[in-house]
Amino acid sequence: MGEPESEGIADAYRFYYKGITDAKVLEDATDGRIIGRWKVKFREPKPGFAVE
Repeated sequence: MGEPESEGIADAYRFYYKGITDAKVLEDATDGRIIGRWKVKFREPKPGFAVE
């Protein structure tokens, strides 16, 4: 069974990379696992208007 077809709705979404925060290294208090945590910032495309 395939994906349902959509009419008039885009099946792709664009976004652009803006930046990233510094990584934080954390240790889990219960089992000692070490993880890294950071945030990535994106932006939506700037709207445009074209006249032909």
